[in-house]
Amino acid sequence: MELPSPLDGLADEVSVLRQLNEEKIPELQSQVSSMAVVPSLDNSQSLDVDGIFVEVCTQYKDITNCSCAEARSRYQIKDEEMKTLLEISEVNRNISWLQTEIEALKGQRASLEAATRMQRSAGSWT
Repeated sequence: MELPSPLDGLADEVSVLRQLNEEKIPELQSQVSSMAVVPSLDNSQSLDVDGIFVEVCTQYKDITNCSCAEARSRYQIKDEEMKTLLEISEVNRNISWLQTEIEALKGQRASLEAATRMQRSAGSWT
């Protein structure tokens, strides 16, 4: 015994709905063809060119203002990023210089300690 799958039921339902829609199509087509459509046209040819021009200019100014503000904001962000990168570069240079100095001082300390040990071992240290 095989159980019916949910897909079989859905396929049957789709088939029934398709058949119902195909039966309704001719009926709807006859209703649409019997309707008289009379479009009403406004034949007034007057355009408010001045109003349109003012509106377009206003929109253009708004877009320009937004673009300028956005450009300023991006410039400030980029400027801050560049300053931060410069500061990081300077700090890295200082770190490198200080590490070199530390290594040089360690070398001096080692040579002074060696000289001190030599003086003590020679007995001339008082």
